[in-house]
Amino acid sequence: MTTFDEFPDATVARYGTAGSDPMLEEHFFKISQDTLFDLGVNILSEPGVPILKFRTVPSQTLVFPMEYGDSQTHEIESLLTITVIPPIADTTVMDGASFVTTFAGIGNVITPNGIFEDCIMLVDSIAGESAANGYRFYKNSFSNQIADFSIGTDPNTGQEVQGFFYRDTTPLFTSTTDEEKDNGLPLSFEGKINNSLQINSQNNFNAHCQLINLEGKLLQTWEKTFTAGDNALEMNNFQSSTGIYVILIYNKDTGAFKSFKFVD
Repeated sequence: MTTFDEFPDATVARYGTAGSDPMLEEHFFKISQDTLFDLGVNILSEPGVPILKFRTVPSQTLVFPMEYGDSQTHEIESLLTITVIPPIADTTVMDGASFVTTFAGIGNVITPNGIFEDCIMLVDSIAGESAANGYRFYKNSFSNQIADFSIGTDPNTGQEVQGFFYRDTTPLFTSTTDEEKDNGLPLSFEGKINNSLQINSQNNFNAHCQLINLEGKLLQTWEKTFTAGDNALEMNNFQSSTGIYVILIYNKDTGAFKSFKFVD
């Protein structure tokens, strides 16, 4: 049982909290071809029974594809905490801020439910502050959030509060049909020939591709139409020494993405 009836157009990801806390978190997204709308979070005492709801006004958005190292700023007017623990029914409104989201990493994420490889990491912060207040990890699609590590301050005590939420093993689903989101793009990396990256695709699609080195530098981007079969990405002659590189391929038609590592 879920609370998706509050967001009939959303894709839902269910999470469990770390440690011994038995409560569940449901995070609601609406994803279009190029935008992710973060609609809200419900904290449940048991499946289908919310006790806390967190909302932003307006909803946070993420426009993609993002290039590695780039940031997007979101103007949030207010943050709402809605308490629905009978007999308590209360809404706390806090002033918003300018929130900054940065595409900051690609790598593996370890959670109690296993290792999720080649995830994208987004780092959240408040404009003008040097420290991050959140880390989000996505695999294969920005509607498939694997984990979320948040850092905040308890308004009553002033103490730092940390939270780690991670997906359980159930699939993502929408209000109308179960929908697996874990398969990603049907691509395989065939290697590098001379200055060309060889990638085999099962489908035709329009892509935005990025080449990133191990130091986190964006080296090259491509706008590419992939066709079923073998495809090539021609690299600039940037290399000065042997190293590890990541090629990220983002499907502009569906919002799915996939990355490959290679040594050159």
